[in-house]
Amino acid sequence: TNLIKENPKIPQLYVLLASTKLAMNDNKGAISVYQDGLKQNPENIKLLLSLASLYEELGDYDSAVSIYETLLNKNPNLDIAINNLAVLLSDHYSSAEKLTKAIHLAEKFKDSTQPYFKDTYAWVLIKQGNVNEGIKILNNITVTAPNVPVFRYHLGVAYYKNGNNSSAINE
Repeated sequence: TNLIKENPKIPQLYVLLASTKLAMNDNKGAISVYQDGLKQNPENIKLLLSLASLYEELGDYDSAVSIYETLLNKNPNLDIAINNLAVLLSDHYSSAEKLTKAIHLAEKFKDSTQPYFKDTYAWVLIKQGNVNEGIKILNNITVTAPNVPVFRYHLGVAYYKNGNNSSAINE
């Protein structure tokens, strides 16, 4: 903490201290460190993403959404924030408004070459009920990245929602 007092404008110091707090299971302490870091560096993307991720991990989805939206207001093309917000909205909210926002965000990844972003697009489609399109996309993803568990899981869920239990079990 003395190093931070001497160098309050270095965001990485806050990230390191928060990581230490997390390693000691001090979630509140880590949140406090990130918040202190943001007082000194209010627009630092790494601090904002780290805090949003921690809130999400702790189940404080509204706080995470708020941070991602703040990030995107200032950095509308920040793919990691777009991806994380789309997943968060589709996984933890059920209102039509939130799902519509998730699909709007994820549409950016429709033609992405990054499989995790493309998976987000497929997953949001599935959550919205467009299961056949999601399956088609996920089949293509699992051909190029067959050993990524989350892709297989999403494909399994899609098959299950489509009534194809044997393929769901295989995934």
